[in-house]
Amino acid sequence: MRPRRVQRRRARFGRFVPTSQTCSYCDHVDGPKPLHIREWTCPACGALLDRDINSARNVKKAAGLAVSACGAPMATTSAARSSAQPAC
Repeated sequence: MRPRRVQRRRARFGRFVPTSQTCSYCDHVDGPKPLHIREWTCPACGALLDRDINSARNVKKAAGLAVSACGAPMATTSAARSSAQPAC
């Protein structure tokens, strides 16, 4: 018996998208940081961000895979995010 093949979605986005420099909460771009900086605070919203986790959240947003806590799809633009409510 062969294992079932898992269906995966593959999304592409630009190689130079600044995922570790952009706040995953407010979309503020803070600029390049040296690699030894692992955590940083967003100057716009004050969120404390881990570089790797923040980057992963931004990659998910860029790929359109982000979901809310209840599983509803999230808006991927800041304008849509401010006016849209998740369908929980």
